[in-house]
Amino acid sequence: MDVFDLKRLFPTCMCALCAAIFSISTFRPAPVHACNACKDAKEIPCKAHRPPTAFKFLHSLWLDYKCCLGTGRKPCPKCSAEGEKADEYEKFRKRLEEWVVARRTDFDLVLFGDEPKLASELDANPVRHCESDNFRFSGNFRPLPVSHCDVPEGLFPDLPDKKVLKKQFSAEHYDWILLKRAEDAFKAFKAVFQDQGRFRSASTNYYKDIFKAAEGKYDVFLWHRGDHHQVCGRKFFGVAHEMGVYKHGARITAVVGGNEYTGTDENLDRYLTHMLNHLFVEAYDFEIGYDFPAWIPEGFAHYMEWKKFGDFKITCFFEKTDPVSIPSKASAYVLTLVTSNQHLPAASVIKMNYNSMDQKAHCEMWSFMHYLIEGAPRENFIKFMRELKRTRDQMASFKTAYGYSIIQMDEPWKEFVLKNYK
Repeated sequence: MDVFDLKRLFPTCMCALCAAIFSISTFRPAPVHACNACKDAKEIPCKAHRPPTAFKFLHSLWLDYKCCLGTGRKPCPKCSAEGEKADEYEKFRKRLEEWVVARRTDFDLVLFGDEPKLASELDANPVRHCESDNFRFSGNFRPLPVSHCDVPEGLFPDLPDKKVLKKQFSAEHYDWILLKRAEDAFKAFKAVFQDQGRFRSASTNYYKDIFKAAEGKYDVFLWHRGDHHQVCGRKFFGVAHEMGVYKHGARITAVVGGNEYTGTDENLDRYLTHMLNHLFVEAYDFEIGYDFPAWIPEGFAHYMEWKKFGDFKITCFFEKTDPVSIPSKASAYVLTLVTSNQHLPAASVIKMNYNSMDQKAHCEMWSFMHYLIEGAPRENFIKFMRELKRTRDQMASFKTAYGYSIIQMDEPWKEFVLKNYK
């Protein structure tokens, strides 16, 4: 019997009957949303309160939220501010406040202790701090529009669940993205060395009386205003215009916005990929305050940028106004140099300083590093770097690792180029 037969039998009560049948068939108990701190029976975690889980993440902006246990999300109506949960949250909040105070003390003491005017400006425009397992970011930079979202899907529920998007992230989201990228870069660096050696920054231990909260972590300072960056540059580098790595293996300082390196999110990602690998190389296997021959950290930074983006654009060319322009197809460019016999010999490249590198030199440094890491046994490269750290002698270290002189690298390198570049 279908519904029409029912209607003929019960013409006067069909509407009520249908309503009852429809109500019974479609009724589902409504889920009760609660903060992930609420563990009551039959309640599901509120997606809006799910914290980042990929690695430990602290953020000074969390103090601006009234949230359960410091998840960094505003509470849902079911979230209670009383009882045991409230006590746990207050304990977490106190720890977070102590962390922020320690970060701010480090920051003010190291950078602006003798700059009262700039210190007062920073008090009026608070600096953000965020921290992960291996990094600490500080600065007053503004979030940049992100064209590629490498945040795991579902991590931030207010973001679209898709990989390619154009969105202005909140400061908290953007800081998390930068830390995630830094951790990924660190993981990629350790993979090159097959997890052999020491990877934490040793030089920050020099500041152990100041940096009590996280010895051995890398510090990254990102500025939106040029005058703040200039002070940071003077204190870290001795010059006002420099962007880059504080010797040795401890800090990065950069301006975000209005610069060819950091004016967009992609450029900033490239710039940090390049500079972070300078940090990692400096600090690898017991940092000893040794200035590497310039081709090694520069070539390695080019290599790591190329591995991530498929090309490389960032150059450490501090002494000149304009950065060096790198060909979009560096492999084809190097192949042309080799086939036309216009390449620079290794004996020349290994002696270059940063202010003497041109387009040809940068591309060959990248290619040298490509060959040493992928064109020969990886164990030789690792041994070379560790010996170089120990002896500070690139000639002796290279011969120990590879069995021949570094100035004889031209022939095996050219063979690698001719075989692998198109």
